[in-house]
Amino acid sequence: MSAWKKFSDATKVVIFASVLPIIMLGIFLGLFIKSMLRNPSISHLITLLFLWQTEVAAAFAFAAAGIGAAVILHQTQEQQNADQRQRKRTANAIRASLPLVLSELSDYEASCAKSLEILLPPLVTGRVAQQTLHFPSLSVGLVSQITEWIAVSEEAEGEAFVHLLHRLQIQQARLRDMSARALGKNGTMPTNHEVIKAIMAASAIHARCGRLFPFARRAQTLADASISSQQVKDSVFLIGISNAFDPQLEKLIDITPFETVDFP
Repeated sequence: MSAWKKFSDATKVVIFASVLPIIMLGIFLGLFIKSMLRNPSISHLITLLFLWQTEVAAAFAFAAAGIGAAVILHQTQEQQNADQRQRKRTANAIRASLPLVLSELSDYEASCAKSLEILLPPLVTGRVAQQTLHFPSLSVGLVSQITEWIAVSEEAEGEAFVHLLHRLQIQQARLRDMSARALGKNGTMPTNHEVIKAIMAASAIHARCGRLFPFARRAQTLADASISSQQVKDSVFLIGISNAFDPQLEKLIDITPFETVDFP
Protein backbone atom coordinates (compact mmCIF):
# COMPACT_ATOMS: atom_id res chain seq x y z
CA MET A 1 0.00 0.00 0.00
CA SER A 2 2.84 2.43 0.82
CA ALA A 3 4.42 1.78 -2.60
CA TRP A 4 1.07 2.51 -4.30
CA LYS A 5 0.85 5.90 -2.57
CA LYS A 6 4.16 6.93 -4.14
CA PHE A 7 2.64 6.83 -7.63
CA SER A 8 1.17 10.02 -9.06
CA ASP A 9 -2.51 10.18 -9.97
CA ALA A 10 -1.66 10.04 -13.68
CA THR A 11 0.42 6.87 -13.18
CA LYS A 12 -2.40 5.24 -11.22
CA VAL A 13 -4.84 5.98 -14.05
CA VAL A 14 -2.45 4.42 -16.61
CA ILE A 15 -2.01 1.30 -14.48
CA PHE A 16 -5.75 0.92 -13.96
CA ALA A 17 -6.51 1.58 -17.64
CA SER A 18 -3.94 -1.04 -18.69
CA VAL A 19 -4.68 -3.79 -16.18
CA LEU A 20 -8.47 -3.86 -16.59
CA PRO A 21 -8.43 -4.42 -20.40
CA ILE A 22 -5.80 -7.15 -19.94
CA ILE A 23 -8.09 -8.92 -17.47
CA MET A 24 -11.03 -8.51 -19.84
CA LEU A 25 -9.02 -9.86 -22.76
CA GLY A 26 -7.87 -12.78 -20.61
CA ILE A 27 -11.47 -13.65 -19.80
CA PHE A 28 -12.46 -13.34 -23.48
CA LEU A 29 -9.53 -15.52 -24.51
CA GLY A 30 -10.43 -18.21 -21.96
CA LEU A 31 -14.03 -18.30 -23.12
CA PHE A 32 -12.87 -18.29 -26.73
CA ILE A 33 -10.59 -21.32 -26.23
CA LYS A 34 -13.27 -23.18 -24.25
CA SER A 35 -15.84 -22.56 -26.99
CA MET A 36 -13.42 -23.62 -29.75
CA LEU A 37 -12.61 -26.86 -27.92
CA ARG A 38 -16.31 -27.69 -27.88
CA ASN A 39 -16.79 -26.91 -31.57
CA PRO A 40 -13.46 -26.77 -33.45
CA SER A 41 -14.65 -25.56 -36.84
CA ILE A 42 -13.84 -22.63 -39.10
CA SER A 43 -17.45 -21.47 -39.21
CA HIS A 44 -17.63 -21.41 -35.41
CA LEU A 45 -14.34 -19.47 -35.28
CA ILE A 46 -15.72 -16.85 -37.68
CA THR A 47 -18.91 -16.60 -35.61
CA LEU A 48 -16.95 -16.09 -32.38
CA LEU A 49 -14.74 -13.43 -33.91
CA PHE A 50 -17.80 -11.61 -35.26
CA LEU A 51 -19.61 -11.77 -31.91
CA TRP A 52 -16.64 -10.75 -29.77
CA GLN A 53 -15.15 -8.00 -31.91
CA THR A 54 -17.29 -5.42 -30.13
CA GLU A 55 -16.10 -6.58 -26.69
CA VAL A 56 -12.47 -6.59 -27.80
CA ALA A 57 -12.83 -3.10 -29.33
CA ALA A 58 -14.45 -1.85 -26.13
CA ALA A 59 -11.54 -3.17 -24.06
CA PHE A 60 -8.98 -1.37 -26.23
CA ALA A 61 -11.14 1.79 -26.32
CA PHE A 62 -11.25 1.76 -22.52
CA ALA A 63 -7.47 1.45 -22.37
CA ALA A 64 -6.99 4.27 -24.88
CA ALA A 65 -9.39 6.55 -22.99
CA GLY A 66 -7.63 5.82 -19.72
CA ILE A 67 -4.20 6.58 -21.16
CA GLY A 68 -5.54 9.78 -22.75
CA ALA A 69 -7.04 10.85 -19.43
CA ALA A 70 -3.74 10.10 -17.70
CA VAL A 71 -1.85 12.32 -20.16
CA ILE A 72 -4.27 15.21 -19.61
CA LEU A 73 -4.12 14.70 -15.83
CA HIS A 74 -0.32 14.70 -15.92
CA GLN A 75 -0.25 17.93 -17.94
CA THR A 76 -2.75 19.54 -15.56
CA GLN A 77 -0.70 18.54 -12.52
CA GLU A 78 2.48 19.85 -14.11
CA GLN A 79 0.79 23.19 -14.83
CA GLN A 80 -0.57 23.36 -11.29
CA ASN A 81 2.89 22.60 -9.88
CA ALA A 82 4.43 25.29 -12.09
CA ASP A 83 1.78 27.81 -11.00
CA GLN A 84 2.35 26.89 -7.37
CA ARG A 85 6.12 27.36 -7.71
CA GLN A 86 5.60 30.72 -9.41
CA ARG A 87 3.16 31.80 -6.72
CA LYS A 88 5.63 30.78 -4.02
CA ARG A 89 8.44 32.77 -5.66
CA THR A 90 6.16 35.79 -5.96
CA ALA A 91 5.08 35.46 -2.33
CA ASN A 92 8.71 35.21 -1.18
CA ALA A 93 9.65 38.31 -3.19
CA ILE A 94 6.76 40.35 -1.79
CA ARG A 95 7.30 39.09 1.74
CA ALA A 96 10.94 40.17 1.56
CA SER A 97 9.74 43.76 1.19
CA LEU A 98 7.20 43.60 4.03
CA PRO A 99 9.61 44.89 6.74
CA LEU A 100 10.22 48.02 4.65
CA VAL A 101 6.48 48.42 4.02
CA LEU A 102 5.64 48.10 7.71
CA SER A 103 8.45 50.47 8.66
CA GLU A 104 7.18 53.07 6.19
CA LEU A 105 3.62 52.67 7.46
CA SER A 106 4.80 53.00 11.07
CA ASP A 107 6.58 56.27 10.21
CA TYR A 108 3.45 57.49 8.44
CA GLU A 109 1.26 56.78 11.47
CA ALA A 110 3.75 58.48 13.77
CA SER A 111 3.66 61.57 11.55
CA CYS A 112 -0.15 61.57 11.55
CA ALA A 113 -0.26 61.33 15.35
CA LYS A 114 2.27 64.15 15.74
CA SER A 115 0.26 66.33 13.34
CA LEU A 116 -2.86 65.69 15.40
CA GLU A 117 -1.04 66.53 18.61
CA ILE A 118 -0.88 70.16 17.49
CA LEU A 119 -4.56 70.47 18.38
CA LEU A 120 -4.15 69.21 21.96
CA PRO A 121 -4.72 70.71 24.57
CA PRO A 122 -6.47 73.08 24.61
CA LEU A 123 -8.13 72.80 21.21
CA VAL A 124 -6.47 75.46 19.08
CA THR A 125 -8.62 77.69 16.92
CA GLY A 126 -7.84 80.52 14.55
CA ARG A 127 -6.15 80.97 11.20
CA VAL A 128 -2.65 80.01 12.38
CA ALA A 129 -3.80 76.62 13.68
CA GLN A 130 -5.73 76.01 10.50
CA GLN A 131 -2.59 76.43 8.44
CA THR A 132 -0.39 74.22 10.62
CA LEU A 133 -2.61 71.12 10.57
CA HIS A 134 -1.09 68.95 7.86
CA PHE A 135 -1.11 65.20 7.34
CA PRO A 136 1.56 63.40 5.29
CA SER A 137 0.57 61.73 2.04
CA LEU A 138 0.08 57.98 2.09
CA SER A 139 2.17 56.25 -0.55
CA VAL A 140 0.08 54.49 -3.20
CA GLY A 141 2.90 51.99 -3.66
CA LEU A 142 2.70 51.06 0.01
CA VAL A 143 -0.97 50.12 -0.27
CA SER A 144 -0.28 48.25 -3.52
CA GLN A 145 2.45 46.15 -1.89
CA ILE A 146 0.14 45.19 0.98
CA THR A 147 -2.60 44.31 -1.51
CA GLU A 148 -0.20 42.17 -3.54
CA TRP A 149 0.83 40.28 -0.41
CA ILE A 150 -2.82 39.62 0.45
CA ALA A 151 -3.35 38.24 -3.07
CA VAL A 152 -0.52 35.69 -2.91
CA SER A 153 -0.49 34.76 0.79
CA GLU A 154 -2.37 32.04 2.59
CA GLU A 155 -5.72 33.10 3.99
CA ALA A 156 -4.58 33.06 7.63
CA GLU A 157 -1.44 35.08 6.84
CA GLY A 158 -3.26 37.57 4.63
CA GLU A 159 -6.14 38.18 7.05
CA ALA A 160 -3.99 40.31 9.38
CA PHE A 161 -3.04 42.57 6.47
CA VAL A 162 -6.67 42.75 5.33
CA HIS A 163 -7.47 44.02 8.83
CA LEU A 164 -4.58 46.49 8.57
CA LEU A 165 -5.89 47.91 5.28
CA HIS A 166 -9.40 48.05 6.71
CA ARG A 167 -8.22 50.25 9.59
CA LEU A 168 -6.09 52.34 7.22
CA GLN A 169 -9.04 53.08 4.93
CA ILE A 170 -11.21 54.16 7.85
CA GLN A 171 -8.41 56.35 9.17
CA GLN A 172 -7.89 58.04 5.77
CA ALA A 173 -11.57 58.95 5.52
CA ARG A 174 -11.59 60.42 9.04
CA LEU A 175 -8.37 62.35 8.54
CA ARG A 176 -9.65 63.93 5.31
CA ASP A 177 -12.80 65.04 7.10
CA MET A 178 -10.82 66.34 10.08
CA SER A 179 -8.37 68.20 7.85
CA ALA A 180 -11.22 69.90 5.97
CA ARG A 181 -12.96 70.87 9.21
CA ALA A 182 -9.73 72.21 10.71
CA LEU A 183 -9.41 74.46 7.67
CA GLY A 184 -12.97 75.67 8.14
CA LYS A 185 -14.21 73.99 4.97
CA ASN A 186 -16.56 71.40 6.38
CA GLY A 187 -18.55 72.22 9.49
CA THR A 188 -17.14 72.90 12.95
CA MET A 189 -13.60 72.44 14.17
CA PRO A 190 -12.74 68.93 15.48
CA THR A 191 -13.41 68.34 19.17
CA ASN A 192 -10.83 67.25 21.71
CA HIS A 193 -12.42 63.80 21.83
CA GLU A 194 -12.22 63.41 18.06
CA VAL A 195 -8.56 64.40 18.02
CA ILE A 196 -7.71 62.00 20.85
CA LYS A 197 -9.62 59.25 19.08
CA ALA A 198 -7.65 59.91 15.87
CA ILE A 199 -4.35 59.80 17.78
CA MET A 200 -5.39 56.48 19.28
CA ALA A 201 -6.29 55.09 15.82
CA ALA A 202 -2.88 56.09 14.43
CA SER A 203 -1.16 54.56 17.46
CA ALA A 204 -3.19 51.35 17.03
CA ILE A 205 -2.06 50.97 13.42
CA HIS A 206 1.50 51.74 14.55
CA ALA A 207 1.21 48.99 17.18
CA ARG A 208 -0.23 46.55 14.64
CA CYS A 209 2.74 47.17 12.35
CA GLY A 210 5.03 46.37 15.25
CA ARG A 211 3.05 43.19 15.92
CA LEU A 212 3.54 42.10 12.30
CA PHE A 213 7.29 42.86 12.12
CA PRO A 214 8.46 39.44 13.48
CA PHE A 215 6.33 37.66 10.88
CA ALA A 216 7.61 39.90 8.08
CA ARG A 217 11.20 39.14 9.12
CA ARG A 218 10.39 35.40 9.23
CA ALA A 219 11.25 35.37 12.92
CA GLN A 220 7.95 33.69 13.78
CA THR A 221 4.72 32.45 12.27
CA LEU A 222 1.58 34.54 12.29
CA ALA A 223 -0.36 32.61 14.92
CA ASP A 224 -2.00 35.73 16.35
CA ALA A 225 -1.80 39.30 15.04
CA SER A 226 -4.10 40.92 17.59
CA ILE A 227 -2.90 43.86 19.67
CA SER A 228 -3.56 44.83 23.27
CA SER A 229 -4.32 48.15 24.93
CA GLN A 230 -0.84 48.14 26.47
CA GLN A 231 0.77 47.79 23.04
CA VAL A 232 -1.22 50.79 21.82
CA LYS A 233 -0.06 52.79 24.86
CA ASP A 234 3.53 51.75 24.10
CA SER A 235 3.12 53.06 20.54
CA VAL A 236 1.77 56.37 21.84
CA PHE A 237 4.90 56.66 23.98
CA LEU A 238 7.25 55.57 21.14
CA ILE A 239 5.70 58.07 18.74
CA GLY A 240 6.52 60.78 21.27
CA ILE A 241 3.09 62.18 22.03
CA SER A 242 3.59 64.69 24.85
CA ASN A 243 0.04 63.95 26.04
CA ALA A 244 0.74 60.21 26.20
CA PHE A 245 -0.41 60.06 29.81
CA ASP A 246 -3.52 62.19 29.31
CA PRO A 247 -6.31 60.53 31.37
CA GLN A 248 -8.83 60.84 28.54
CA LEU A 249 -6.48 59.17 26.06
CA GLU A 250 -5.58 56.38 28.49
CA LYS A 251 -9.21 55.72 29.31
CA LEU A 252 -10.20 55.60 25.65
CA ILE A 253 -7.41 53.10 24.92
CA ASP A 254 -8.39 50.94 27.90
CA ILE A 255 -12.03 50.60 26.85
CA THR A 256 -11.42 50.06 23.12
CA PRO A 257 -11.64 46.42 21.90
CA PHE A 258 -8.70 46.45 19.50
CA GLU A 259 -9.07 42.73 18.77
CA THR A 260 -12.30 43.38 16.84
CA VAL A 261 -12.36 44.51 13.21
CA ASP A 262 -14.86 47.30 13.75
CA PHE A 263 -13.57 48.99 16.89
CA PRO A 264 -14.62 52.65 16.94
